[in-house]
Amino acid sequence: MMRRIALLFLPVAIGMMAAGCSTMERNIDNPNGSVDPEILVHKSFLAKTSETKTTLDGTTVLFSKGEAISIYDGTANREFKADEAGANVSFSGEVSPTATEFYALSPYSESAAFAKNGATVTAKTSLASAQVATPGSFEDGMNISAAKADSYDQFSLVNVMSVAKFTLASENLGGHKIVSVELTSAYPLAGDVVVTYGENTIAAEGSNSVNKVSLSSVNGSSLVDGSYYMVVLPNAGGEISLRFVDADGYTATKTATLKSAFEAGSIKNLGTVKGLEWVAPFYKKVTSAPADWTGDYLLVCEAEDKVLSSVFDEKGVPFEVTIDSDNTISWEDYKAYNIAIAKNGNGYTLDLNNSGYLGYTGSKNSLMCTTGETVTNSYRWTLSIDSDGDAVISNLASSARVIEYNPQDPRFCAYTSSSSGMEAVQLYKRTIEESAPVTGPATVTLTTNDASEITDMTATLNASFSDLSPLNAQDVGFYWGTDPSALTSVVYDTDFVPQTSGTIMATLSSLEPETTYYFQVTMQVWDRVSNSYLEFKGEIKSFTTAEAFIPAPPEGWLELPAITGSEDYLGTFYSGKNRNYSYNYSVDWFASMWVAYPLTSAHTSGSKKSSWKFAPTSIIPEEYQVHIVANSYGTSYGNGTYSRGHQIPNADRQSDGTMNQQTYYAINQTPQIQNKFNGTIWAALEGAGRTEAGKTDTLYVVTGPSYYKIGASETESITYLKASSTSIIPSRLAVPNYYWKAFLKVKRNSNGEITAASAIGFWFEHMAYSNNNYSTYAFSVNDIEKWTGLDLFTNLPDSIEETAEDNGSWTNFQNFK
Repeated sequence: MMRRIALLFLPVAIGMMAAGCSTMERNIDNPNGSVDPEILVHKSFLAKTSETKTTLDGTTVLFSKGEAISIYDGTANREFKADEAGANVSFSGEVSPTATEFYALSPYSESAAFAKNGATVTAKTSLASAQVATPGSFEDGMNISAAKADSYDQFSLVNVMSVAKFTLASENLGGHKIVSVELTSAYPLAGDVVVTYGENTIAAEGSNSVNKVSLSSVNGSSLVDGSYYMVVLPNAGGEISLRFVDADGYTATKTATLKSAFEAGSIKNLGTVKGLEWVAPFYKKVTSAPADWTGDYLLVCEAEDKVLSSVFDEKGVPFEVTIDSDNTISWEDYKAYNIAIAKNGNGYTLDLNNSGYLGYTGSKNSLMCTTGETVTNSYRWTLSIDSDGDAVISNLASSARVIEYNPQDPRFCAYTSSSSGMEAVQLYKRTIEESAPVTGPATVTLTTNDASEITDMTATLNASFSDLSPLNAQDVGFYWGTDPSALTSVVYDTDFVPQTSGTIMATLSSLEPETTYYFQVTMQVWDRVSNSYLEFKGEIKSFTTAEAFIPAPPEGWLELPAITGSEDYLGTFYSGKNRNYSYNYSVDWFASMWVAYPLTSAHTSGSKKSSWKFAPTSIIPEEYQVHIVANSYGTSYGNGTYSRGHQIPNADRQSDGTMNQQTYYAINQTPQIQNKFNGTIWAALEGAGRTEAGKTDTLYVVTGPSYYKIGASETESITYLKASSTSIIPSRLAVPNYYWKAFLKVKRNSNGEITAASAIGFWFEHMAYSNNNYSTYAFSVNDIEKWTGLDLFTNLPDSIEETAEDNGSWTNFQNFK
């Protein structure tokens, strides 16, 4: 969802000197009758918070220095510019000294027309239908935002446009390089926009709008892999169409029926582009002189600044191009200038396919049909493409003539090379017969293989495939369940890469011990004949999980805090018989109050990063877990101000796919400031933990959030994130005020008994930090316990625990070996 923009506009005190009036003073008319200039006063507006304008694919878009917004003060549209770059920026400009209300519009437009009718203000601006493709974002200035001041001159700009997102992946495009994309709807998508500032809401709608938006690169180059965004008017819904054009003029179209309309301030993800059926261009522009010119061609005049698409007609009907009195290119279904070119002696023969004439007879040296006639130099021509891409077609007669276009007639004629007022021609070659799209049914051979790595709760499903055609498959994975006649559950191998043959794998977790499960590989392959995906399946196989694993008593887990009995949910995740991490989950805060786990170098070796992201766990009822809708939280969920910070990071579990997957459970996530906290100083501390784990047998880790600091003198308040819809739980999610982490290392004798230990704690206010120096925030574990009320590392022998938890030096902890 697009990020809200919060701007605080602070009024500047305006001192107006009171002029004393005397009886000697009188009004004097301007002698030349001109209007006195408008008196304006300076005003500065300041962005209140570190809010960004939008976040797309993790890329933050900040205000840039000199960026302008419109301010309507009730009398005119005023331009205000940012004095610096960033999120906290001030805007400067001038307003009427009598203004009491302010309305903001971003970006600034000189042509924006404001009007006021009673309590309602409107602003008319425009949204371009031709937009520049920007990987991972949209063209600068497209996100139209608006705001109305409150009584404290505070503005909170909100996006009134919607965004359509689609993703390109070259492996799905059959070798085609897309240069432009066009979105079409029965509803208005761009053009004139009217923004209405109501009492409680701000909305936008189209006026004199168009129902197409195009996206292309600035220099005409092909679009790279990644996500792209089109900014469109809200409220469009129903059936939409995406038309793709590749570098050679091939086209492909995808249509879809939207389940819901485009909404203001939101992104509608149209998904990854797949299953395109490409249609060859009927005529393609000739850009270089080929070795053999044989074939059918079309002569075209491309007027200045009116370059035509190389796709003439997908139905196979050639066109003549003419220019009307308004210099507008028009098309007619007329074959007079459809010609054939064949090698003949030292030149080429131009044959009009309908035995017609090109140009006038007589002095303009007509080009006549040569069939059945003696071919002389008058009928032979040279052909080349000049540096401007124009087709130079000249006959070999002594009085050389060049084919040019006469805009006054308008006709294609043969003129002397010195003719003035004529325009060069472009040459297009008929191509559809030789490059029509390949057709054929979808094929693949699927084989379900035996399951592997079977434990009491997990199993890995395996399969293979071969003879895949075309290389366009989706929903690759397995059906599974306990009833072979009703395999209703499905798990996908999201790492599948289209190729003619390969393997398919997927891991199941949270299975029941001593239970027989059945599974079957599945794959959907694009079928050119039916113009749809066809599903293929392999045979059904089975496996039986092992006996239930009974874990060791928790007294042996040194990092486990004391259990008080007041926790809502206490539990531990396993991968087979290997313990992953323990947690204490609170349904009041929708977060784990602590997560505890052992960390060794073996845990961090490998690259078993989970391919799927955040999800609930079946161990706790879903109504007690945050509903995941994106990778980041925000003032509305999914907005991006706060990332979903792992308590046990996925990088601490790289050697086991199941363990890594379990770190993405919702109960392991809390909202953390991403920039300058989770992605910086907190990540640096997590990396330091992995470094220490590599220096010792085991590093014991416990970490968690804290909403209040016990013993704090100041009054603490809680920030709440609001759900973006009624389907999100909870409706208000608390943001921790603090985060803490504690490490423990021990020494053992030859009998495995603990002889010494060292611990260290870290305590952070939850805010943005200017550096990554986490050691500045090192404290003793006793301090962490005092501020949280927890009893950490309680399974250490008492005498050793007392000494270990009194250390507050990060250096001493590092030197403990």
